[in-house]
Amino acid sequence: MKKIIKKKLNAILSPTFLYIQNESYKHKNSKNAYTHFSITIVCKKFKNKSQLIRHQLIYQILSRELRHDIHALSLHTYCDVEWKINNRCISSTPICYNLN
Repeated sequence: MKKIIKKKLNAILSPTFLYIQNESYKHKNSKNAYTHFSITIVCKKFKNKSQLIRHQLIYQILSRELRHDIHALSLHTYCDVEWKINNRCISSTPICYNLN
């Protein structure tokens, strides 16, 4: 699934930075699940676009996967200037349940 996400986003958005993390292990899934992802993406096409528009664009690109395979998607979207201001920091998402 990660390869499919990467291929689609690279083909359409040509990001300057793309980090895709399978976070299924943070949920009540098996360790081999591929249903929860976090994406950090930096793209020139995001300049002057709201977070909502950026997210909608990614949802549109991954629409098939969201309908059939991906249960949850955490998006961290930046244009080049925002990424630099953010000190190129990859955000993390919390664990959704007690792993103990």
